[in-house]
Amino acid sequence: MKSVFKNFMDVASKKRPDDVPTAFWGVSTWYFKILGYDAFDYYREKETKLKTMMLLQDDFEEAMLIPGIWPDFGLIAEASGFGGEIICSKSDPPLI
Repeated sequence: MKSVFKNFMDVASKKRPDDVPTAFWGVSTWYFKILGYDAFDYYREKETKLKTMMLLQDDFEEAMLIPGIWPDFGLIAEASGFGGEIICSKSDPPLI
């Protein structure tokens, strides 16, 4: 059986994969809620964020996480650079 990455690269290269790859994009906006964390804790506590991403990878080990384990703040960092006010809540990701 090929690795998750190899299957993904086969599809990206228009080759037939051994298995159809599954990929999750932008998982943080929903997975922290499933684990019982609120958005405030997820975005403010680096340990909670890392634990959430690691658990997701463990729970879905055959899926590719895009962009993977990363310092996730969504698009907020870019938008705030243009002067947008960041609004944080306990139930949703930060927004402008």
